[in-house]
Amino acid sequence: MATVPLWCIIEHVLVSNPQARETEMNRRDLLALMGTSVTASFLQPLSATERLDLGARLQLEIGTASSLSAGSREVVARVADLVLPRTETPGALDVRVPEFVDLLMTKWYSATERADFEKGITDLDKRAGGFVAKPEAAQVAFLTTLDGQKGAKGTAEDAFSTLKWLTIYGYFTSRQVQREVLKTVIMPGRFDGCVPVKH
Repeated sequence: MATVPLWCIIEHVLVSNPQARETEMNRRDLLALMGTSVTASFLQPLSATERLDLGARLQLEIGTASSLSAGSREVVARVADLVLPRTETPGALDVRVPEFVDLLMTKWYSATERADFEKGITDLDKRAGGFVAKPEAAQVAFLTTLDGQKGAKGTAEDAFSTLKWLTIYGYFTSRQVQREVLKTVIMPGRFDGCVPVKH
């Protein structure tokens, strides 16, 4: 099955359709998003639906584990905020995406994968000349140079690719976004099995 570029889907859902973030996102679009190439090895065997379900369950564990350094957490939070800032709908920081990323790195990534990610975040910060302290325009310009670029493990390119996908994953599986942006019905309404049919 051909994969759909991640940012094409994001643009289609959140930009080309101005009402998408205010009303209802098509579940088919979301499943296509979850079916894009995944950087997390533990997610690769799962279907798009299974990835959504797992993400929703993991949201309940936010705050129970942390292993990223303080410096890495700061960079992760800033990048996540730039990828999905608050607009008329919640942003990545509002739904605790940085904590979600930290949880995944701690409980679901191997020690080697986590070390590569931290090394890549350090590389990103160093090459940006102190990423968090830079003006927003400079931060965006720098991330743009990394976007879509393939890099070896432990590089800024690889870390940004991973973080970008995990930001989207954490955002769309959060309970607040499910309710306010996707309009997902968490508990279905009443079922009336014996209702007269009106002609």
